[in-house]
Amino acid sequence: MGKTEKGTVWLAADRTSPYAFYQYWINVADADTGTCLRTLTELNREEIESLDRSARPNRTCGRARSDWLKN
Repeated sequence: MGKTEKGTVWLAADRTSPYAFYQYWINVADADTGTCLRTLTELNREEIESLDRSARPNRTCGRARSDWLKN
């Protein structure tokens, strides 16, 4: 996390286009989601942990699907 290929991601639309801002967050790794939520939101710990647990099956499914496609 931190920088894009072109540099820092800014909140100001004149420094980072809405498209680049969106793409940055879409491309954040699933494993970093909890860290982002803890750092950048005011959600409490229980809510974040609940969201993180609910996302885990999707990660496993994606990984399993990826392994299946390799064979």
